[in-house]
Amino acid sequence: MFTECDGDDLIPTVRDLVNLAVDTAVKTSRSLDPNQVYADNATALLADLTP
Repeated sequence: MFTECDGDDLIPTVRDLVNLAVDTAVKTSRSLDPNQVYADNATALLADLTP
């Protein structure tokens, strides 16, 4: 994660990471039950915890 976020403009990197997490959640839920695709807003969380 550090390598991916080691840059000046983090917004595109963070957006790509969140999109990947949501897409993965949707694909996983679809494989379990194609009639109940599920990915909520808690699928991915990225926080800046620096002081």
